[in-house]
Amino acid sequence: MKTIADVDYKNLLIQKKSVIDVRASVEFLQGSFPNAVNLPILNDEERALVGTTYKQKGNTEAVKLGHEIVSGENKKQKIQAWLSEIKKNPDILISCFRGGQRSQISQRWISEAGFEVTRFEKGYKDFRTWTIENIKKISLENKFRVLSGTTGSGKTKLLKELKNKYPMVDLEGLANHKGSAFGKELTPQPSQADFENRLLQDILIEQNWSQKNILFEDESRMIGSRHLSEEFFAQLRSGPVILMDIPIERRIDNIFYDYVTNTNIVRGTIDEAHVQFEKYIENTNKITKRLGGLRASEIISDLKSAQTDFVQNKGLDKNKIWIEKLLVWYYDPLYLGSLEIRKPVIEFQGNEAEITDFLLES
Repeated sequence: MKTIADVDYKNLLIQKKSVIDVRASVEFLQGSFPNAVNLPILNDEERALVGTTYKQKGNTEAVKLGHEIVSGENKKQKIQAWLSEIKKNPDILISCFRGGQRSQISQRWISEAGFEVTRFEKGYKDFRTWTIENIKKISLENKFRVLSGTTGSGKTKLLKELKNKYPMVDLEGLANHKGSAFGKELTPQPSQADFENRLLQDILIEQNWSQKNILFEDESRMIGSRHLSEEFFAQLRSGPVILMDIPIERRIDNIFYDYVTNTNIVRGTIDEAHVQFEKYIENTNKITKRLGGLRASEIISDLKSAQTDFVQNKGLDKNKIWIEKLLVWYYDPLYLGSLEIRKPVIEFQGNEAEITDFLLES
């Protein structure tokens, strides 16, 4: 049966190779290979039982219990799930945490069923160590290009428009968070490990097709509850920036789309719209100290007014009132204060079209 001892992880990530991960779901959710599918040999409850037996009676008894649990119909169903993936993708690989008994047994059962799959000899643990080392290496050895600008400038939108034209990585997309006090998405953020694993994958893919410095959005070290490594963040903040210069009216429209049009206020039920408004009120309460009590109260009053207008009249325009105040009173002072402290070199300044032309020509 085939094994890989020294895995070419770089090529694996660039080619988006698929992996069957036979660890329990609770392990998989803490971090996995990008493009992995979780088909456990032991589910969370089964793993816990085997683990308890290992601690109390040793490895031999734990392995014996594992075989007893995964037998009969249980074993048949798990093998069928693995074979289904292999038939869809014959080049798929298989792994557990250290390349130990779980992936070895799974590989043997697959072989006995008439199929072959290559196993990672060292498992996910080795890949995770490699990922951490290589994010640090890339951060120390490469220069980044940084797209900066006040909140609502449309930085993320521009990054997405540049996809396949100029090398870029969307940090907020990877973190599943808009990177602000109001930026939490309805779906949860990935684990820290998955955020970093997929960040490295995106960087390597972008480097593979272009020799130009990768463009990132200017971010704080924390993106929601995910964080950038010390070395990566230092590189992000050390170089010149490309500054988006967008009028306040357009910024309000951009935030209106992100916070109103493209949320459950417009897209959901009336109950879901109420939840969205209440979430914004809660978010405002959390930043009262920085806003000041009077300004926070005024924004909350505007939010409630917008909520009432929406419920009674399906009106949306009143949302622009609290959005403008939030930009002018909260986000702009934060950003401009940070920029004043950093005093970065401005590589270029302009609107979306001007920045696009500058990047594609430089």
